[in-house]
Amino acid sequence: MQSIGILVYKTLRIFSGQDSEPYRLLLRVFEEQYKVEEEKQEVLLRPKEEIVSGSAQSPHDPDSAYRQKAGQKVKGYSVNVSETISDGPLNLVTNVIVDKANVPDTVFVQSAISATQAITGVPVEKVYADGAYQSPDNDGFCQNIDMVFTGIQGAVSRYDLEKAPEGLLVTDTQTGECLLATFAKKLKNSKEDKWFIRTGKDKVYFNQQAIRTSNMRRAMKQRPVEELQKRNNVESTIFHLGYPLRNSKSKYRGLIKNQAWAICRCLWVNLVRIIHFLEQTCQRTAQKSRNTALLFNLWNGPALQEPSYRKLARQLAFFVFVYFFQYNIQFKKYHFS
Repeated sequence: MQSIGILVYKTLRIFSGQDSEPYRLLLRVFEEQYKVEEEKQEVLLRPKEEIVSGSAQSPHDPDSAYRQKAGQKVKGYSVNVSETISDGPLNLVTNVIVDKANVPDTVFVQSAISATQAITGVPVEKVYADGAYQSPDNDGFCQNIDMVFTGIQGAVSRYDLEKAPEGLLVTDTQTGECLLATFAKKLKNSKEDKWFIRTGKDKVYFNQQAIRTSNMRRAMKQRPVEELQKRNNVESTIFHLGYPLRNSKSKYRGLIKNQAWAICRCLWVNLVRIIHFLEQTCQRTAQKSRNTALLFNLWNGPALQEPSYRKLARQLAFFVFVYFFQYNIQFKKYHFS
């Protein structure tokens, strides 16, 4: 790798001043993977700690990025899908966002909720999501929304924390002992409030993030199991979204192309759902559907050559589909490269 860096450095010096796409890409790769010792004019390989997750992953797809989550390495892009959830028979995808794989899940929350409200015309009252979508930055935006998280990132703490008028109450879940935490004196450059308890000779400290996480875990335990399982509906959407892919590998390169693919795929998912919904509806009113189809001449050839409700459903689905997206929750993230 060192010799390759030297070769790239010499190549860049020979063609310095070029403004071509290959030159810019080669310069980007060199700056991300190598550094030059100015005094000795020596090319050194950067330590892996200095290489950012947004570094170029492939010369054929400079937009792609890298991410490691829960021990899983991901290269490429991430797709975030939002859909309605109701007790009715029809739920539709309302928003799909494609971004680089190193973009955190929390970034998608506000834009997805805003897009869903704009499309449906009604405020979002409840959101079902996994723990990766929660963050203090989203708390203010979602203060009037019931956020149902099906999990919380990180290991479960031994201590349950609860704010009370007398201070911070700390309950040891292993022993059942309840202690009143002591407010810790701030260091010179510290702005964060902290509390601590004594366990023998040691001190255990707690900050605002620990209190927030404890409150969320407590609220999650109080949710009915049926409510937490509602998010499972979106797993079907993710399955259908990535069904044409092989080993989660995209057929396209570049952020724009993958955005177009994901949008078209979600449009197709919605169209199929509308067709199935109207098939069931029209099947129950087949005679009325025949009369409506004949009146508006929605199909060519002799009427009723195939089950009328199915043909009518396809035609109606097309018109409803176009109308819905002309004027135009759940969260799930799908990684592909």
